[in-house]
Amino acid sequence: MYMYIYIYVYICVYICIYICVYICIYMYICMYNVWSLRYLL
Repeated sequence: MYMYIYIYVYICVYICIYICVYICIYMYICMYNVWSLRYLL
């Protein structure tokens, strides 16, 4: 029983980290595009 709980928690943490990394990359790309536009203007 404890093994299933451990696997469930591990999957949740992995999904959370994946979402956080995806958001960080998305924000970085957005900031980079904003700075590029600002530089061009």
